Amino acid sequence: MNKAQRSELTKQAILSAAAELFTNTGFEEVTMREIAKQAGCSHTAIYIYFQDKETLLFQLARQPLQQLQDRLHELQQDTNLASDATLKQMALALIHFGLTYRSMYHLFFFARSSRVDEKEPNLVIQKLRNDLFSILRASMADMINAPADDPQTLAYTRAFYYCLHGIITTYLESEEPDSELHDRLDDTFELTIDIFLAGIRQHIQR
Repeated sequence: MNKAQRSELTKQAILSAAAELFTNTGFEEVTMREIAKQAGCSHTAIYIYFQDKETLLFQLARQPLQQLQDRLHELQQDTNLASDATLKQMALALIHFGLTYRSMYHLFFFARSSRVDEKEPNLVIQKLRNDLFSILRASMADMINAPADDPQTLAYTRAFYYCLHGIITTYLESEEPDSELHDRLDDTFELTIDIFLAGIRQHIQR
């Protein structure tokens, strides 16, 4: 095994250790020293690969969140979908994502989180989160026929976002496989989204 291969194995061991410790102990509680020990490297060597815990978090979340973002962009650009249908499909995509990544869900969305409408967040992972929210916000603006930067659009999108996170967190501790959860509950998820979006439309008409 050459040096590059050993380096990559060490890097992957650090990421695996970080994922396990972040999940089981909590992001804030875990130290870089503990991650290094779990990964089998020295507490100084870990900094060769990752600057800090935030960098580790970003590396763990980047690919899954980017794939989710790509899916939302795909739905946003689908001209065959009406605006409310677009939001519904985005919501289902978010729910399915959350149930697929149940063990990492809190890390991906809540560790060191800041405002979803913050334009220049300090952490790179927060920019990914905010980009996801911005896609939802743009589609909400289309549905209610209002500018994306309108306070009402922001309020409705936040409420919708809260609803989706609530659905996902309800099942984070469930031991049911993802496929069984989807088979059993997808109709309920769709009904919830339909009711929520209908409520927004009704609220606007008052």
